[in-house]
Amino acid sequence: MTKYLPRTRVIGSSLAAASVLALSTGAAAQAAPAPTVVDPGAVIAIAGDGTNVAWLHADYGPKGGRPTKITLWLRDASGTAKALRTVDRTTGDLAIGDDANGDLTIVLNSGGTSKTGPTKLFALPADGSVKAHRLRASLPGGYESAPGLHDGVLSFSRDERTRARGVVHATVRLGSLTSSKSRLVWNGAKNTEIASTIPTAGKGVAFVTDRADDVGAIYELRTLRAGGPSKRLSRTAFGGASEAGYGALVTTNGGTRLVAPRWEDGGGHPADRTTYRVPSGTQVGSATKLLPGEQDLGVPVKDGFAYVDFNLPDEFDETGQLVFQPNG
Repeated sequence: MTKYLPRTRVIGSSLAAASVLALSTGAAAQAAPAPTVVDPGAVIAIAGDGTNVAWLHADYGPKGGRPTKITLWLRDASGTAKALRTVDRTTGDLAIGDDANGDLTIVLNSGGTSKTGPTKLFALPADGSVKAHRLRASLPGGYESAPGLHDGVLSFSRDERTRARGVVHATVRLGSLTSSKSRLVWNGAKNTEIASTIPTAGKGVAFVTDRADDVGAIYELRTLRAGGPSKRLSRTAFGGASEAGYGALVTTNGGTRLVAPRWEDGGGHPADRTTYRVPSGTQVGSATKLLPGEQDLGVPVKDGFAYVDFNLPDEFDETGQLVFQPNG
């Protein structure tokens, strides 16, 4: 299974982004606080923990292709954005959260080439003070992807052959940043990959599945409690007249709330951002409706919302600029 760019894996195609930022109060429409560009691009992946946001900035050569350089960036709780350090050029996904000691940590997903071998998980402190090291939970021969992190609990997908299934398939596992041991919590399904994962309260996990069908793919947002069956919270489809998918998953309120954005381009599917209680999966209030291309790949932060605005030339259509939209 090829798992490289999260936007390709989760979303399936590029978007022509349109930022329509207005709020209506009664009969009068008032302008929302102006958004600001945090990173003019090219941003290829984003992750958040409800307060901080981390992302991967890619530099390309004149002919495009694979990045010539990837830099890890962070916008912290104070609103300060800074480049942390250069990371491996095969890095295509990331997660951010606290380790078991409460220290902010970033997990990277790198590899997947003939030179590097299978995709692996790496971690480093969020101040970028030391180089990323390979996690012990990432096995020498395994393909790991879709990392998530909350309070020292690591979630990820692994392509493996389990006792219940005789073929290699994508599973969901929970582990830690320090141990080589991890626990299988979802045994996978036929022709189904895992697009993203994130640990939740109650020793649970939320994840997005990606199952191919005759016209494209079906994406489902699922959650499960430790030792229990998974529960589908929502779904969307890619293919036919509409292109749709999920953005980055974020937990807030100590892991008891899950924020999940769905985007759509072309009509026919919801474009919204929904909050759920987890691990129960009960929806909290009404979904926040989004316009096509608006804040589709974004995360809530302490004072607003950070999202990727896909508005760059066609040769970089899997990338965009990072924009911050204040609350208000």
